[in-house]
Order: sequence, then C-alpha cells, then structure tokens
Amino acid sequence: MAYYIEMKNILLLFLLLSLFPIKAMANGLPYEQLEKLVIRNNQNGKANESLRLIIDFIEDNKDDHYYHCKALILKSDTYKSLFNYSETLKVLDKAYKIGLKSNKINEVKATITLERAYAFFDLLKYDQANKLMQELKKDNYKHIEPSDIAGMIMQEAYIDYLNKDYIDAEKKYDDALLLMEKANPKNLPIIYGKKMELYLKTKERDKAIHAFKLGLSSAEKHHILKYKIYMYEKLREQQMQDNDWKNAFRSFQIIDAMNIAYNADNKSNQLKILEKDKEIQKQEFDLKRSNLITGFLFVVCLLSFVGLFLFYQFLKSNKEKNLLLEKENVRIHDELQILSSSLSTHGFTKIDLSAFKLTERQFEIIELIRQGKTNKEIANTIFISENTVKYHLKVIYDIMNIENRSEFLKLININNIKVIS
Repeated sequence: MAYYIEMKNILLLFLLLSLFPIKAMANGLPYEQLEKLVIRNNQNGKANESLRLIIDFIEDNKDDHYYHCKALILKSDTYKSLFNYSETLKVLDKAYKIGLKSNKINEVKATITLERAYAFFDLLKYDQANKLMQELKKDNYKHIEPSDIAGMIMQEAYIDYLNKDYIDAEKKYDDALLLMEKANPKNLPIIYGKKMELYLKTKERDKAIHAFKLGLSSAEKHHILKYKIYMYEKLREQQMQDNDWKNAFRSFQIIDAMNIAYNADNKSNQLKILEKDKEIQKQEFDLKRSNLITGFLFVVCLLSFVGLFLFYQFLKSNKEKNLLLEKENVRIHDELQILSSSLSTHGFTKIDLSAFKLTERQFEIIELIRQGKTNKEIANTIFISENTVKYHLKVIYDIMNIENRSEFLKLININNIKVIS
C-alpha cells in the first residue's frame, strides 16, 4: 500500500510541474518611462544609452507582441537620430511583423506607416513619404498622437513649398506650430527651420530672422544640440543669400564647433551600437537555444509522466487481477469445505451422470472437479483456457438444472462417483 501511495505522489508532482512551469518575473521600466528616456537621450546624442534601455525592455517583455513592437519602433527612432536610415527601415519591418501578432493591429499599422513616412521624408523620397502621409490623413490620423499629426502637417507644408504653393505652405506651418506648441514644444525648432526656408524663398528676411530667433530659443530652452545646429544652418543659408559672408562665416564656425561635439558623441555611439548589435545577436541565439532546451525538457517530462502513468495503471491492473484470483481460490476452497460437510450430513453416496447428455470433455472436467482442482488447474491439465473451463461449467449447470458450483458439488459423491460415458 505504501508503494502505491508513493507512486501517486510522484505522478502528482510531475503533473504540477507540467501545469505550472517556473517563469522569471521581469521588473523592468514601464513603457511610458522608457519612451521618455529614449526620446530625451536621442535628442541629446546619447543613442547608446537609448539602445541599452530598449534591449533590456525587450528582454523583459519579449512575450508581449504589442510592447515588443513599440520598443522596436523606439529602436528605429534611435537609428534615425544617427541618420542610419537603412537600419531604421529594417527595424521598422521587424516591428511590423511582430506587431501584427498583437491584439492592436490597426494601431500598429498606423504607427509603422507614420514612422516610414518620417524616414522617407528625411531621405528626400517625398513621393513615397506623401503617399503614406495621405493614408494617415484619409483615416483622420486615427491612432496618431497630436505631436505626430503636427509633424505630418509640417511635411505636407514642405511638399507644398517644393511645389511653389507658398501660401498653403505657410498656413500649414502655422497650423503645425499651434498643434506642436500644445503637444510637444521641444520639436518646435524643426517647424521654425522649415518656415525660415520658406521665407528665404519668398525673400521675407524679417520673418526669417524672427523664425530663427524663436526656433533657437526653443532649442536652447530644451537643451537640444542638434536643433541648435539646425537653426544656425538655416541662418547661414539666409546670410549667404544676402551675401553677408562675414556673418555666414561666423555662423559656419558656430555650426562646426557644435558638430564636432555632436558628431564625436555619435561616432562613439555608433561603435557602441555595433557592439550592442553583436551582443543582441548572441542573446537571440542563446534565447533560441534556451527555448529548444526548455521544449526538449518539457517533452521528456511529459513522456516520463505518461510512462509513469501507464506503469501505474499496469501495476494497478495486475493488483486487481491478483486480488480476483485470490478471491476465486478462497471461494473454491470454501465450496469444497461446504461440500465435505454436506456429504457427511446428508449421506450422499452416488449419482449416475449417464442420465445427463454430457460430452467427454464435460465428463473430464467433472472428474477434475471431483479431484478438488480449481478452474485454473483444470485449464492447465487439459490445455484449454480458464474461460473455456468456465464456459463448460455453465453448460453443465444448465444441463443439470442447477444454479452454481456449490449446488453442483453437493450432488457429487467425492469419494465414490459413478461416471457412465
């Protein structure tokens, strides 16, 4: 009994392990905090720090397709801050595939379309960018944040500017500025720079200078170096257009000094990112190998569980069979005891079986019963199965019109039976 209890405990343990696998809980940054840190780092030339945070976040949330996709979009923005647009688009493709496995497919599609529109615009592929922008506009910018809506309006304005539709361009720039002022004022210098370019084209020098001052003030207020560089580049363009070479050269020196600092950080970040990419590849390989091992161990545990369960059923079946045999033997022994007692009491001496139409095999079985053999012993003696013995006994009982073995034994004189064949 103790053995069977132990077997049940082992099976229960395997069942619990298979139903409740151990899984590490991640305690990383929430996505909203990650997004703020990455945007700030990218604006300040700290792309490497952004990448480290993104890698950690993906590792903690790799099973959540939605946030995995969102983190990859931040990664694409990090590459974009380094002007690495081939990697930007490659990462966006990966984000799109993962995002389609989430339960927010429409949001994923809109966000990826937005990011591709930004990338193509920066690559001066305005036709491709405009096609994506019109898709978003047609859908009334559903799932798009107000700051990004301002970005799309600004890009539309620039395309109007390229098409020499300066009035519509200026109006859209103003709309974009109002929206960006409320949504994300850190990005105002981008729009002011574009307005400067428009005013240079329309030769409205005072408006251009005013836009420069507003854009530079915003860049300095939010400590974004790349926007300061951008504003001075636009100023230098105006100075060169005005043939103000002295001030243009001075602006060039300012730009060069800021670029040295900005590019030094970027080069360093690019090298670190290459190292990080190798690390990511190694982590992905280790993760795949770990998943394979985990899957293999799960299969082994499952097969072990099934094997133990079948073994337990086999043992249980054998035990039940042995118990039945033991009960049968006890019953036969008791019947023999009853028979002996009955014969002594009633003085039965003889019965003539020739009155019954029995076969030779049936007479043979009766003789073996008279000898006190069990069904199993009878089967082994005459080389038939135990079930066949039971069948013959049933036929004999029917012929002799008796109910069971006990009644049959009472009719037989064990010491002096007369069998006439």
